[in-house]
Amino acid sequence: MIQTEPHHLRMGTRLNNRYLIQGVLGEGGFGITYVGMDEVLCQKVAVKEFFPRGAITRNNQQTNEVVSVYGTKAANFH
Repeated sequence: MIQTEPHHLRMGTRLNNRYLIQGVLGEGGFGITYVGMDEVLCQKVAVKEFFPRGAITRNNQQTNEVVSVYGTKAANFH
């Protein structure tokens, strides 16, 4: 695992009431790969997040909300 950065999901983040984020495996220009736990199947999983570098940012201080850096063109990122 690599050291976490401010734009990564925080350890302990729960996704879809099923996947618990445990750390970061790697990161590239288009996304971040996390190691997680599938709490339904009780198995380790890899979780990939589409996170195009330079196009979006995340406010991790208060929420895990992802925000487009393009302002009004934010509708292009769902």
